[in-house]
Amino acid sequence: MHGCCGLMIIGFAPASHAQITQPSYEIAQAERAGTTRYIVRPGDTLYSIARNAGVTVSVILGLNPGLDPRSIEVGDVVRVPGDFIPVRRERLSMSPQAGPPGTEVELSGRDFRPHARLRVLAGRSPYSLSRIDRVRADRRGRVGIAVALPEWARPGRRVFFALQTVDGQSRAVAGPFRVIGRPSPSERLIVSGTIIKGGIECPLLRSDEGRVYSLTGDIGGFGLGDRVLVEGRLAEVSICMQGQALQVRRISEAQ
Repeated sequence: MHGCCGLMIIGFAPASHAQITQPSYEIAQAERAGTTRYIVRPGDTLYSIARNAGVTVSVILGLNPGLDPRSIEVGDVVRVPGDFIPVRRERLSMSPQAGPPGTEVELSGRDFRPHARLRVLAGRSPYSLSRIDRVRADRRGRVGIAVALPEWARPGRRVFFALQTVDGQSRAVAGPFRVIGRPSPSERLIVSGTIIKGGIECPLLRSDEGRVYSLTGDIGGFGLGDRVLVEGRLAEVSICMQGQALQVRRISEAQ
């Protein structure tokens, strides 16, 4: 499926029919080595595809006789030499970067194909990943999804996340996420974050590391949306049903 607009090719003159159909030595070599199908992405030009594949534009044209060198569109399929896949532009970021087991991680992807079906992957390294969820890109190729750390993610381990198209042609990786230990109930905590639920009973604080705490005690008049710095201790017993209970000893506005 083509994108909404064509991508103009700048920097070289249109090739003649003879240039395209008469294979050069380089084209013959590429044919013998085999080719890989590459799907044109937003921002690609024929020159950038050739550069990333390590060949000249004439070789790409020779491998793709029906390709118009003056204009290519997102979604077009271009044959490139060998098993080399040109550098992808998909990007993936995650937040937070560290947290205890059970932390919810926000994944944000961009520059995927519009409405692409994607697998959400996680693993101990960028080369050993397993599917944990599925998601679909929006019409602009953007993705947003919240995922929990895998059960095997224990303190001291690292977790990598990735978004990959179902055909395996595109993948963007983020990480590592550092899994850290939970503090003991008697340990003094200093947490900065945003109050995401107000009220008298069990206001919730989401820390900058992504952890959710139920605040007990006097929160000094702070409410929904306020950024605060909380000093306290984990409560062993609490009526709050969401998040770890944090007994507030001192609270102030976060910088």
